[in-house]
Amino acid sequence: MNISLTPDLDTWVEEQVKTGSYLCATEVICEALRLLQGREAVQRQKLNNLRADVKSGIDELDTGCYTIFDQNFVDNLLAETGQASNRSA
Repeated sequence: MNISLTPDLDTWVEEQVKTGSYLCATEVICEALRLLQGREAVQRQKLNNLRADVKSGIDELDTGCYTIFDQNFVDNLLAETGQASNRSA
């Protein structure tokens, strides 16, 4: 496999090797790819969790397990807690 880098990335990779952080350019690229794989795995997991939460919410709506939060509900809640509504009359 042959990889082309931008001049800035090529310089950065060379600097990583020169400073002794890595033994060769291949190590730098491999580490970058491992980090990218990890980031993508985290993103996939977050997306899967979000999908599960959305499905759970839809299932609750389908079974009638919800509360309507209209202005009347909010006003009553504020009255119960002793707070005034910011709603203008």
